[in-house]
Formats: sequence, C-alpha cells, structure tokens
Amino acid sequence: MDAAVWGDDRPMEPEVTVPMAAQSAVLVPVPEAEPAVSRHRARLDRAAAWGVPAHVTILYPFVTPPAITAAAMTALAGAVASVQAFDCEFPATGGSGRTSCGSLRGPPRGSVL
Repeated sequence: MDAAVWGDDRPMEPEVTVPMAAQSAVLVPVPEAEPAVSRHRARLDRAAAWGVPAHVTILYPFVTPPAITAAAMTALAGAVASVQAFDCEFPATGGSGRTSCGSLRGPPRGSVL
C-alpha cells in the first residue's frame, strides 16, 4: 500500500511475522560461538531470525510445542540429571550442502563420554 493511502509520507515499517513453532528441539546454547557463526546463521539459518542462539542440538525433534508441558520438562530434566557437566571441543566445522545447517566436528565417536 502506498504512503498516500495512509495520509502521510512516512515509510511504512515492514510487517514481521514470526511463525508459530511447529517443532521443538533440546539445545545447549553456545554464546561463545556466536561471533564466529552469526554472519553465516543470519544468511543460512532461519531459526537465527526467530531468536534461536548459536547452539549444539541434543535432540531433534523433541515433542510438538503443545506437548511441552511441566510434566514433559520434568521428564526431560530426569533424563539428563545424571549427566555431569563436561568440557567439549569442536576442532572443525563442516556442512553437507544439502541443508542450511552447518555442523561442528567433534572428536571420534565414543571418545566424548
């Protein structure tokens, strides 16, 4: 719609529509990675525009958003309660080229836990 219809010459602000979540995931935010990946995420990962921070995905998909209840969160907390914090390094990055998702390459399988 042009500005004349609105009765002034101010530019219209674009309407930003945030889609209702159709999926969920269990993530560990990694704020230290944001400076290294934010430029790429802004271009390739629509979740970045939705406010999802740089992260490591633990479980995807998790449950449908309506199923994220107090009971589901209690069950999730119980499932991970016995896992102690640990340091982890991702010495390399990569991507398949088939998706907008990049990946961090960790140590060989079986050596983390």
